Amino acid sequence: MLENSWKVSVIIPSYNSGKFLDEAVQSVVSQTYQNLEIIVVNDGSDDCTEEVAQKWQMADRRIKYIKHSRNQGLSAARNTGIKNAIGEYIAFLDADDVWLPKKIEIQIEKIKETNTDLAFSDWYVWDPQKDIKTKVFGSSPIKGKKDLLKFLIKKNFGNPSTAILRKAGLNRIGLFDESLPSSEDYDLWLRFILSGMKIIFINQPLVYYRVHSNQMTGDDYKMRVSRLIVFKKIVKRNPFFLIKYPLLLKKIILLEGYKLTQDLFNLFKRYD
Repeated sequence: MLENSWKVSVIIPSYNSGKFLDEAVQSVVSQTYQNLEIIVVNDGSDDCTEEVAQKWQMADRRIKYIKHSRNQGLSAARNTGIKNAIGEYIAFLDADDVWLPKKIEIQIEKIKETNTDLAFSDWYVWDPQKDIKTKVFGSSPIKGKKDLLKFLIKKNFGNPSTAILRKAGLNRIGLFDESLPSSEDYDLWLRFILSGMKIIFINQPLVYYRVHSNQMTGDDYKMRVSRLIVFKKIVKRNPFFLIKYPLLLKKIILLEGYKLTQDLFNLFKRYD
C-alpha cells in the first residue's frame, strides 16, 4: 500500500442501473488502494438502485448515498458527486462497469511519478453473457503525440470509467456542462488540455466496460450535435484555432452539414 496516499473520491451515478450497481460498488470496495470515499448518486431511478446503495451504505462507512428527486442526466449526477466530494482526486465509474482490483493503485502511482492532472487507462469491452473481453487499444493512443488537442479533436480516447483527475483542476476549469445533451465528458477532457494541464494514458486495461441488452443505444444525432456545440465553444474562445487546426474547421463544416440535412429530413418527414 502506498504511504501518505491521497484520498480519492469515487463517483458512481446510477439511473435505473440497480441490477449492475452491486457489482460496480464491490469492485471499488475491493480495490487494493483503500483511501477512498464512494459517492453513489441516484439520478431519479425507479428500480432497485436505492435499495442496493443503502445496503452498501450500511456495510461500509466510506459510502455516501445521494438521491435526486427527478432524473437530471448524467452530467448533473456526476456534478452532484463532485460537489460533495472531499478527495484530492476524483474518479468516475458508470454503474454498469467494473474496475479491476489494482485500478486506483496503479493510477495513483503513475500520477505521483508524473505529476499528472488527468489520467486515463485502456479498458476491456466486456460481454459477461458470452464471457468475452476485448482490449480496446493495442498501444497507448497518445504516445508520441506532441499536440494532444489536435489528436483529441480527431479521436476521443477518454473513457470516463477509466478517468481519475485532480479536483483542483475541476475547480479551475469548471464541472461537466449540463447543457450538453451528450459528449459532456469529451468537452471536459478538451478543457483540461486547453488549460495546459497534464494528461497521461496508462497502456493497461483497468476497467471492464460492460455490453448488455439494457444499455442505452447511442443517439447519433444527439452525439454529433453535441460535438458541434463543443467545437464551437472552443472556437468562440480561440478563433485562431480555425487556422491552427484545419481539422477543427473541417469537423465543424461536416457536422453543420449533417445537422442541416437531418433537420430538413425530419421536417419533411413530419409532413408526409
